[in-house]
Amino acid sequence: MDKCDAQFGAQRHRVAGEWPSASRAGELCTAVHRQEAVMAQARWRVPSSCAADESLSGMRQSCPEEHFEIAVVALLLQNTTIARTTQMTSNLLTHHGQLVNFGSITLRAWFTPAELAHVSAETLRQQDRLGYRAKTLPHFADLLRDHSAEELQATDELVETFQ
Repeated sequence: MDKCDAQFGAQRHRVAGEWPSASRAGELCTAVHRQEAVMAQARWRVPSSCAADESLSGMRQSCPEEHFEIAVVALLLQNTTIARTTQMTSNLLTHHGQLVNFGSITLRAWFTPAELAHVSAETLRQQDRLGYRAKTLPHFADLLRDHSAEELQATDELVETFQ
């Protein structure tokens, strides 16, 4: 039995009726195999990462999966270059992201809406160099701190809720 079948086999049957097609389970398996290939290459290049890989199995590799993260990235991408977006993202992570250590590697974790809600628009404009975006980001943080994704999906007045 394939590792993917062992991992997603039961879920295929449980969710098959919920997804528009059964191909979503195949997409999950493809993603798992792709991730395993990347991790195998990393273990081969950096043998000391094997222990960390084993102990951190199942950990997310990327950020923009939460609604707040997607909203921040969408806001930062508006009317600018990728280089400028990268600079603004780096500033936000440097000033508001939490440090996370993995052995000798130190990374910054993406901030939560609660962590960013108390930051003033002026601080975001001056310190993080967000320009006109600085006035909108605290609103995103407040909205997504105070309302769950389920609440926001259930409302028919999303625009009114945000305003």
